[in-house]
Amino acid sequence: GEGRGEGRALIWGVTGSVGAGKSTVATTLAGFGARVLDVDEVAAQALAESTLGLTAAKALAAIVTGGPDRARIEAALIPVVEKRIAEWVAASGVPGVLDSALLFEHGLDRFCDFTVCVCCPIEERRSRVTQRSTASARLFDAIEASQWPEVEKARKATMQVSGQGDPTAALREAWFALSPTLSLS
Repeated sequence: GEGRGEGRALIWGVTGSVGAGKSTVATTLAGFGARVLDVDEVAAQALAESTLGLTAAKALAAIVTGGPDRARIEAALIPVVEKRIAEWVAASGVPGVLDSALLFEHGLDRFCDFTVCVCCPIEERRSRVTQRSTASARLFDAIEASQWPEVEKARKATMQVSGQGDPTAALREAWFALSPTLSLS
């Protein structure tokens, strides 16, 4: 990964399509001692601090639908998000997890030493997303269309893990193989 040098902790990138279970995987890795950085939260904070004058919902809609403001929003937010990620990576004294649906699409995998794609059938993902109070089938379809297909993310990732069921065993095996000096708390 970018900036990997003596003393910098291992950084995992967790990605997958909308509703795949990325947060569950990130939470599992946090249970092993990792710090987690949710890129959606970093982007929302950058948006709130910007002068764009948009709510998170309006910015998301413009980005996923390819609206006229997409380029302006991305030009304002992406450099800020990337800077904050770089600072987080540099300050990480323990292994970290970069949780990002757009890990590969925005080249954020350059900050990672190891990447995991959380895979889950589209019907299951659609059901999960449409059960959220803030989402609809239409929004799911727009987000799905704006991201790389799951198969492309899985192909580029170091490891794939199922978003169905409990991923703990597979993640534990990989985690301790890559970070042998760690122990469960």
